[in-house]
Amino acid sequence: MPVNYLNIYVFAIFGGLAATVGGIFICYTGMSETSYLVYRGMELTTYYLDKNRHDLYLNGLVYSITFGIAFLLLLAVIVIPSPEQIQKRLAATSFAGSP
Repeated sequence: MPVNYLNIYVFAIFGGLAATVGGIFICYTGMSETSYLVYRGMELTTYYLDKNRHDLYLNGLVYSITFGIAFLLLLAVIVIPSPEQIQKRLAATSFAGSP
């Protein structure tokens, strides 16, 4: 990868991670604000203060996690070299012990 694109790539990695973690944090705190748990003996019961908002935050949480995984996989595909790039790199390097 050329040096001038390396800064953009690193910025994209950290920006994508920050956006994913931020989305997960916002949605998780929103879910905890719209519901509460009650322990009744051995069982756990969830009561919803606003079920519609809770479902929206849950969908946002799933979306944030899915987007984060997809974004990191996309960046991984960019980094993995193609067979042509591997051959070009091997042809360009000269080893001391090579004939």
